[in-house]
Amino acid sequence: MIAKDTLSNTEKPLQCSAVINATGPWTDLTRGKNPRAPKDEMLHCTKGIHVVLPQEKFPLKHAVALFHPRDKRVMFAIPWGDEAYLGTTDTFYEGMPEHVNASREDVDYLIEAAKDFFPGAQASRDDVIATWSGLRPLLRPQHSKGKLMPSQMSREHELRMESPGFFSIAGGKLTTYRKMAKEVANEVVSWLHKEELLRSHPTVTQTKHKPLPGAVGWPKQGQGGIESDLLEQYGDFLSSKTASLLAQSYGVRSLSLMQHAVDQPGLLKAIVTGRAEIMAQVLWAVKEEFAVRLEDVLVRRTQLYFRESSQGLDAVEAVATCMAELLHWSDEQKASEITHYRQLVSDNRHWV
Repeated sequence: MIAKDTLSNTEKPLQCSAVINATGPWTDLTRGKNPRAPKDEMLHCTKGIHVVLPQEKFPLKHAVALFHPRDKRVMFAIPWGDEAYLGTTDTFYEGMPEHVNASREDVDYLIEAAKDFFPGAQASRDDVIATWSGLRPLLRPQHSKGKLMPSQMSREHELRMESPGFFSIAGGKLTTYRKMAKEVANEVVSWLHKEELLRSHPTVTQTKHKPLPGAVGWPKQGQGGIESDLLEQYGDFLSSKTASLLAQSYGVRSLSLMQHAVDQPGLLKAIVTGRAEIMAQVLWAVKEEFAVRLEDVLVRRTQLYFRESSQGLDAVEAVATCMAELLHWSDEQKASEITHYRQLVSDNRHWV
């Protein structure tokens, strides 16, 4: 097997006894790279999108379940700090997974539901800050009577060993991810043991009993206790709003994040003026969370891409400069990252 690092454009041969194909909407594309795998298609993907709106246009205090007035599809509206989000849609998708985006039709469908269920809401398409889109890697039905609607597609999952040592897992949904992961791990380990590729059979995993890193040492007072500790120790350096954001985002690890920040005053600055996010989160993303690209920080770590009115464009220069120093980017790399991120934002706004 040859693995390619798409950042450095280098290749490296790998040797392994088993391969687990858990590539979501890319499952069939990955299967196609194995000449010994069956040629049938496992998936029929459906697209779901959410819209993010400012709270002043779509004020919510609690999460709400609602029905779309047109097709009675169940969806949810959820408060998210200074923002709120609404979703989701469910439509068939046949394109390349990496090109999935929200269309104007998708956005209008959700705004229609918001206005129907919340008559006082002032939200319109023009108020949408951002969208996000995803594909459900659903199992293609083998036998069905009549044409199925997207919402009628099964959310069950299937695990196959398609050639010796090559396993594919598809279907399911976010709420069943742990069950799926455990099933795959047990199946692969059992096969390796049977084939005498493991010297001993590992014990059953106990990861469900282990807290995530930010929850180790979680105080009895919950998140409020972490916020109190942050303000008690670092109240001279950060606002209560930033303390709340850090506690929500990093849990107990927010205290370690602030230990780094107070040694470098520049890290205490807001990433975007008037918002709670601080530059220390950029350092933390690179040093502790494996961020290597600008979009890693702005999309997947700080979420400014979804929550800030310019989708992070107001922060792009400052964040790129900080990352360039940490990762030793050349001027060309830095410029390339900025250009790439600007294009990412542009591609996300097909619905405008």
